[in-house]
Amino acid sequence: MTGIQTITAACVRMDSAYYHIPGVVPWDKRKDFRKCRDNYPVIAHPPCAQWGRTAPLANKNISQKSLALLCLQEVRRCGGILEHPKDSTLWEFAGIPDGGRRDQFGGLRITIDQYDYGHEARKLTTLYLVGLPAMTAMQAAYELGRLGARVKRPQKPKQVLCCSKAVRELTPAPLARAMCQFVRDFGLSRLEPDGSPRTRITSVVWDGVFHRSQ
Repeated sequence: MTGIQTITAACVRMDSAYYHIPGVVPWDKRKDFRKCRDNYPVIAHPPCAQWGRTAPLANKNISQKSLALLCLQEVRRCGGILEHPKDSTLWEFAGIPDGGRRDQFGGLRITIDQYDYGHEARKLTTLYLVGLPAMTAMQAAYELGRLGARVKRPQKPKQVLCCSKAVRELTPAPLARAMCQFVRDFGLSRLEPDGSPRTRITSVVWDGVFHRSQ
């Protein structure tokens, strides 16, 4: 759409709010993000069961686990946001520091509570931001909150595990809208000096054995 930065929304549910946000191209499991060849900034929500606290209890799924690495690769290539649980092991595996420090790709992470954006439960979530201009993690969290937090919330938050699977997985619409606006307002994209998209990495970071992202 003219005048609106197109955004790729990766690994979203089929009933995701992203389908109702102008200028967003959602990729759910039917479309399969592995087939995506776009160069737009990415907002990614890869499955977390293989990376979270309960990973030892989950059925091993190499294909699903690798999606997080593909999303990480594309966010680093195109700019954007990757969302995963605060205690995900992905952060340490990918060498993404905390404490507001930037990594070698210029990315930094902030932690939010999805309850502040309308989720039924307290859900601490980390957002990895790539392509962000000179801004501290604290400033980034403030700006994101200004765009979407403090919406009407349930009086008493539920426990995450007491929510249905659909509710646990679904990104609150105010948060989805806030992240899209944040990407557009602050130009979260990574381009070559001549303005062309960065070259797609063809050597996938996952080949059946874990490798630290390069």
